[in-house]
Amino acid sequence: MPPNECANPPAPPPRQIKLPRHRLRTLSTKFQSLHRPPPQPPPPTKPISVVCISDTHGTQPPIPPGDLLLHAGDLTQWGTFSEIQAQLTWLSAQPHTHKVVIAGNHDLLLDIDFRTTHPERWNDALRAAQPNEEEVVEEHRTEKDLHWGGVVYLQNTSTTLTFGDRTITIYGSPLTPQHGLSAFQHPKNQDVWSSTIPADTDILLTHGPPWGHLDGVKKSGCPFLAREVVRSRPRLVVFGHIHVGYGSEERVLDTVGRAHEGIAGGWAGWGSLVKMVVAVTCGRIVPQRWRRSRRRTTFVNAAVVEGWEQYKQMHTYSTIKELAANQDTTTSCFLVPSSPAAAFGLAFNLTPESGIVTFGPAFALAPTPDTLASGLVSFLAAALTSGNPTVFVASATTIFPPFSSIFLTSTPKMVTPVLHHISPPIIPSIFIHILYKSRTVFAFCIFFL
Repeated sequence: MPPNECANPPAPPPRQIKLPRHRLRTLSTKFQSLHRPPPQPPPPTKPISVVCISDTHGTQPPIPPGDLLLHAGDLTQWGTFSEIQAQLTWLSAQPHTHKVVIAGNHDLLLDIDFRTTHPERWNDALRAAQPNEEEVVEEHRTEKDLHWGGVVYLQNTSTTLTFGDRTITIYGSPLTPQHGLSAFQHPKNQDVWSSTIPADTDILLTHGPPWGHLDGVKKSGCPFLAREVVRSRPRLVVFGHIHVGYGSEERVLDTVGRAHEGIAGGWAGWGSLVKMVVAVTCGRIVPQRWRRSRRRTTFVNAAVVEGWEQYKQMHTYSTIKELAANQDTTTSCFLVPSSPAAAFGLAFNLTPESGIVTFGPAFALAPTPDTLASGLVSFLAAALTSGNPTVFVASATTIFPPFSSIFLTSTPKMVTPVLHHISPPIIPSIFIHILYKSRTVFAFCIFFL
């Protein structure tokens, strides 16, 4: 048999598969980036300070002061009476003028229908909450026995609170799409949100996020909730549930914003894109002073466990510690929960007096190239400040898979405080940023510290 007949046939070229509505979503994103948002209305003369937390899961972190405290569910880990009561006692003792709470999928006691339908799940929770007991004490107390103190509980209901001469209307709901066997969940394809949020709602408090807003890489939010948010347009949307989505963002839900949300969420089509084109064109032509002001909608994922905790690790750099008295290196690291940008390079420290050049590898990840550059400057300004000329060379590129990462650098022995709020324009630098189809392909930066 000829040798060429024994050889494996060449592999066919990989196929490029474009999902349905790919072109529509791409065009929508492009026009969204070209949109010039309308001006904001003037801020209120008497602002209200709102503190948002969620997913404490039995922990009791320090809470900053404010006028209104919101808890977006998952107060507990197992949802037993003693756990919920402990959290309510803690929240009730906070100094805020008003405290508002909803339940989450872990707070089983508050979902009467779930405990009735799934008694085995409730018994498992009781056993898990009492791991050191030889005989599990059956919980006879119900949600009616809870002492709420000064905490307002919402379950698909609204409340109006007064702050001096201002009033705030809050709508709260614990509902989330089905995932596993937990409380307050509904089938993923069931619309439980249409026309449920009152038109006068200022703050929407839900346990799960709307689709596409701080809902993780897998986009685990609810599209029906996102559609209802676009319709009702509250000033503030607070949620949790997806811990890694911790953070905040602002959106303008004007004609362009609503159309883009609908196209991205799948409930709007080419007609909405035409409206976007017209609105974007008008926004570029009409002077800002002639346009009607539009308020922004702020989205907040306030998850504490695995959310706020990792955020602290990301934004509060570890204190630089001296490893040993006879070593001449220091090491610092921080974790990044979601990282689409990476940088790597070498840090050089020149010592003209002795003629010694010390250097070490540096590697970093950050949510965006901009925050990456700012973070590198902040860290190196602290780690490499020794009175000698220092040059840091780094390159950055976009990567997709999210994972925790480490920033590691070797520097001459020193113990210096970590500097914050240092931005690249303050320090001489060269930064080259190459984009292709709105994605970072390569970025190269040199900082002269």
